[in-house]
Amino acid sequence: MVGYSLGYADENPEVRDRLPMSGLVHQEVYQDHSEQEIADIYQERETAGWQRYMSFPELKQMIEESGVENLAQVYTKLKYTKESHIEFSQTVLNYLKKQGFMNQ
Repeated sequence: MVGYSLGYADENPEVRDRLPMSGLVHQEVYQDHSEQEIADIYQERETAGWQRYMSFPELKQMIEESGVENLAQVYTKLKYTKESHIEFSQTVLNYLKKQGFMNQ
């Protein structure tokens, strides 16, 4: 499935942190990074993302109450839970059925 959105944003948020290009781009050959190199690539993003979430009092409270310890857990336990994925998937399937795409 592919999604596409076009338009003008209703707000102008700050640019979010991304992984450095060195962790994404392979010049002419695949780079098989070591475990330490992968940890180093992600560390800056982890630190900046964690600080951003902890700067919002309501998110900080939710994080502290849930026992979440890192950015990956914020995404998997608080933001994009298994239950939310199941609900979203069911919504998409229902829509596709309604539009006739699931007919045999």
